[in-house]
Amino acid sequence: MQQYKIICDSACDLPVNIIQENNIDLVSFYISFEEKKYYLQMEETSQDFYKKMIENPHLSPKTSMPTTESYYHCFEIYAKQNIPMICICISSKISGSYNGAMIAKKEILENYPQAQIEIVDSYLLTGVEGLVALKVIEMRNLGLTLEETFQEIEKLKMTGRAYFTIGNLDYLSRGGRIGKLKSFLGSVLRIKPVIVFKNGEIDCAGIALTRKKALIKVLEATKNHFKKHKLNMEDYDFGFGYGYDENEGLQYVEEMKKELNIQNAFVFQIGATVGVHTGPHPLGIAFIQKYKKN
Repeated sequence: MQQYKIICDSACDLPVNIIQENNIDLVSFYISFEEKKYYLQMEETSQDFYKKMIENPHLSPKTSMPTTESYYHCFEIYAKQNIPMICICISSKISGSYNGAMIAKKEILENYPQAQIEIVDSYLLTGVEGLVALKVIEMRNLGLTLEETFQEIEKLKMTGRAYFTIGNLDYLSRGGRIGKLKSFLGSVLRIKPVIVFKNGEIDCAGIALTRKKALIKVLEATKNHFKKHKLNMEDYDFGFGYGYDENEGLQYVEEMKKELNIQNAFVFQIGATVGVHTGPHPLGIAFIQKYKKN
């Protein structure tokens, strides 16, 4: 059985226990609440980050992608030991993390021609990017080679989706990430949007006047996706993500598991890389197709 190293950028929002149990390396994004003072995302918990947002609502936190040097130093550790690597990155449509990893790979291969590195542009983010990492873990445990895993992930990643709502559009608007939502929503920032992340970028899946109604629409949008595309929910793995309010998040998980008849689910706290754009109150569903060995 070929053993290879799993590396992710910190936008994957994998819980600490999963990272430790599966010996995953993280390459960190940088976060700043001030103009020139950045710190590594991994230096604080997501809860610490959200607490800062709550206490400083006038500030607009920013992110900076992992440096090429950070990727290079991580890859070099395993290149020297001839350990193959697979690295999973946030969607290249919203971040330069993937491009940074690709540049680092090229530089590694110039210095260590024998190195084996596959870089995955997940086309996803936060917990649904984490679900991709869980698929890689599963494939590695099943004995798939690095190349086989990469080929299967390239197919499975396109089935990933995330439906979620946020407190309001303030942070998306401030950060210039409102994108396709702008023409749909105009300047109405007080509504509660339902957002879908698909094909590498965000889009609007509906609006509501209250958070309760927005969460109902998240559920409806999820059901409609499966109905429209004639998909079976039993063929998919689900995750549920929350922001600052863990109690709200865990209550939502139980309600949605019951509504969707899901027995097990990946529960995660949405991290700072996404939180800078959503604000402190994101809440939603992520899913990806299960891997079926031929």
